[in-house]
Amino acid sequence: MFIKKYLEVDIDNVNCTNTNLDVPVQSNYAMARFSKKPLIKAKKINNDYNLNKIVNGKSITKIYNELETSLKNTEDHILYGKSIEKINSETFLNKFPNQGQDANVYGLSFNVVGVLVGPFLPNRDCDNKEMGNKDILLFNVKITHIKSHPVEVLCISEKNGIGIQKGSVGNALNINDIISDYDGSYKGNIVSDTNIAIASTIDKSNPNLSKNGTNNIDQEIVNCTNSNEPIKSVMDKNNFKYVYGKDSMIHEMKGSIG
Repeated sequence: MFIKKYLEVDIDNVNCTNTNLDVPVQSNYAMARFSKKPLIKAKKINNDYNLNKIVNGKSITKIYNELETSLKNTEDHILYGKSIEKINSETFLNKFPNQGQDANVYGLSFNVVGVLVGPFLPNRDCDNKEMGNKDILLFNVKITHIKSHPVEVLCISEKNGIGIQKGSVGNALNINDIISDYDGSYKGNIVSDTNIAIASTIDKSNPNLSKNGTNNIDQEIVNCTNSNEPIKSVMDKNNFKYVYGKDSMIHEMKGSIG
């Protein structure tokens, strides 16, 4: 339960228990579904402006078709027990079955104004009337068996260590997932291909092409998907820095809390 921006809160006889542990997919499955719309937009831009963009050796249309196929295949596997195809066998399925989702969970949360995604607040601004949750009174509250398997995602910053590079729905570009163990070059998966394909059609100098959701993946990352250059080399040349302590949606990792 998440409560924000209330001046008075009374809670009585609440039992928060037994987090659902039967979560067959990772959070990147939701990211992929939500990324379909911006990918459709990118595909249209690519065609309308004759950009002929290539990511990981594939056209944007091919990436879109692979995304559709992998999502449908995963759905059929979970709902109907059909065999999983190689294209997404390790991309969407939960690597920790029966251990819950790959993010933090909580029982009750009382937050100030805004979403509960950043670090713990060191203090509450009592002079700000918009902060909320001034008076809270709890009775007979029981919170038990709050469990998940949160996974930290290694992100990278924008140039000169500023900000964080992300996809079109606010999701992290999971750098660990896209680096080849063999030579450090881009290896990619359907989620990273999708988000980098969207980024390939963004041109900040053109008002018509300057934005597609929250996507801010650098063109240097786009370019390296079609080369054998190690991603670490690209990072060093552009002063991209590692960013730690985030989950797949770039929320601060705070642990599972009752």
